[in-house]
Amino acid sequence: MRKAAAFAVFLFSAALSMHAQSFDASAAGGPVIITAPWRLHTGDHAAWASPSFDDSQWALHPIETSWADQDLRDYSGYIWLRLRVRVPATSKPLALLVFPLADAEEVYADGILIGMIGQMRPQRSRLVNESARVLPLSSAVRGGTVELAIRVWRSRFYTSSYGSGAGRLPVLGTQADLTRIVQLAHSRDLVVQADSWLLAVVAAVFGLFSLGLFLFRRQATEYCWAALFLLGTAIYFVFLAWLKTCSLEGGAFTFFSLSFDALVETAWLFFLWRFLRSKYDRLFYAALIVNWVRPTAPLWVMYGPASVSQAFLLGTVAHLSISVLVLAKLLPLVRSRNRDAQLLLIPFLLNSAVLGLSEARSALQYSGYFAGNGSLAIYAGHGFQVTWDDLSLLLSFFAIGAVLVLRFTKSAQQAQRLSSEMNAARKVQSLLIPRELPIVLGIGLDAAYFPAAEVGGDLYQVFQQPDGSLLVAIGDVSGKGLKAAMLGTLVVGALRSLAQENLPPAEILFRLNRQLADSTDGGFVTCCIARIDADGQVTVANAGHLPPYRNGEEVSLDSSLPLGISASTEFCGTTLQLACGDNLTFLSDGVVEARNTAGELFGFDRAREISNQLAEQIAIAAQAFGQEDDITVLTLQRETAHDWNKK
Repeated sequence: MRKAAAFAVFLFSAALSMHAQSFDASAAGGPVIITAPWRLHTGDHAAWASPSFDDSQWALHPIETSWADQDLRDYSGYIWLRLRVRVPATSKPLALLVFPLADAEEVYADGILIGMIGQMRPQRSRLVNESARVLPLSSAVRGGTVELAIRVWRSRFYTSSYGSGAGRLPVLGTQADLTRIVQLAHSRDLVVQADSWLLAVVAAVFGLFSLGLFLFRRQATEYCWAALFLLGTAIYFVFLAWLKTCSLEGGAFTFFSLSFDALVETAWLFFLWRFLRSKYDRLFYAALIVNWVRPTAPLWVMYGPASVSQAFLLGTVAHLSISVLVLAKLLPLVRSRNRDAQLLLIPFLLNSAVLGLSEARSALQYSGYFAGNGSLAIYAGHGFQVTWDDLSLLLSFFAIGAVLVLRFTKSAQQAQRLSSEMNAARKVQSLLIPRELPIVLGIGLDAAYFPAAEVGGDLYQVFQQPDGSLLVAIGDVSGKGLKAAMLGTLVVGALRSLAQENLPPAEILFRLNRQLADSTDGGFVTCCIARIDADGQVTVANAGHLPPYRNGEEVSLDSSLPLGISASTEFCGTTLQLACGDNLTFLSDGVVEARNTAGELFGFDRAREISNQLAEQIAIAAQAFGQEDDITVLTLQRETAHDWNKK
């Protein structure tokens, strides 16, 4: 009876071995890699998870090889894999370490579902955060055998990918040992991503530096856009790492990552155009539109007829289009020896070539014509690699940092030079107005001068003549800064010289104009000169300046061109009589051109209404309205003998 029973057990075991592909791990003293080929079959049936199912007619397939070897290169749908494994006898809990094979998979042990990778139900999809899983085995299988079955879902999007289906071999061992292996793999992943973290740190450092430059010079918006690009790039790497921890379908993951990348690329385009001091032209808007076409590629895969390879092809075309548009902007500036464009050109070309080639390689990989991923490795060591993508991006960061430093240094030098020029101009400007007004019998003089923030060219002078008359001149030099102040000094010097010759105002303007016509280098001067005799007779000649006001009314004058425009200009004098108590007010255009916050000008009507007031009151009124230019007011009043005695 015992012999018969033993023979029956032998026959049953032999029958099982006839239909089951098996692997013996019973003698393993630790984790063991399951190297045996598995039985493979396409289609789907619930009975295929059962340990009693006869799979002897199924083809043998090593898990580490591509499904193309089983003529499944373009197949999409369900695939089943089966293998019988003899497990060791141990008191410790056993488990199975499995790795992703396709979009999603279910793992069965003796017909019981023990775990899942990806998302099989309710909608089959590829989850990017799914990696190796430790799946516990029942204690009943210790020292015996277990029938393993893997149900795999393979979508149409990845069927043509080169090497599709090839996966890492499963591992059998105690649950504690396999958990440690997974933890070590996660630690290794951090090392593998060290290049990304390094790029993030470098980008963040340069981004904070750019932000500091922007806060120091807020009018230079190129520093702001550079900071947004660099800090956005650093955040992008962190964002990408965070996305990988989320349970996102592969297309959604790609859409969100490409959308964030498009935001960063937008900041780069704004930085480039602002840094080159270019207007937002057609090239800019075309690059901006193409840039936002890229995130739509995964949507065509998720909801349209496109495959992954076609999506990568769209990304390649979009990237190359942006590169061509930016290159069309840079090359003319490089030819014109624009230093900033020259510094950015080489890193830009390297980055564009590397990224374009990487996307093209990815498109070829998912089309089934190329092995490996899209990255171009410079160094590939144990668990760590450096790619051309990393190097080109790093060079771009340093190039941006270099041009920002050069731009800031140049701007600082210009600011220092401008500050020195403004200080010199202010010293020169102080020579354009007299420190004190002369005391003239019978004439009351008053003046007010309120300079604007920028150094202008307002001037006025008062000269006593040998015959007892008074010569008054007021003018405004075109332009700002040191050049205007120097031209004003030239005018004042010439006026002082001509005033000693006791000439009429029109003759003074004529001779002054001839001196300035050959020496102004494009500048000009408006000037109004008046001669006031002791009997109140006033002779006025005007060269493009505002006419004076007498007792609140504008004096009608024959006005000529400003000084320095044409040497042949003729000037005419106008005579009027001042009675005792009459006022004569001279203004610069800084009064009538004062502008309030609504953009309204002070204007001639307001100037006329207050022209009888004291010089300082007129100047204060214009300044309070909204000063934009130098404000100069000179008033004189013919006094009576009683007024003089009171003084």
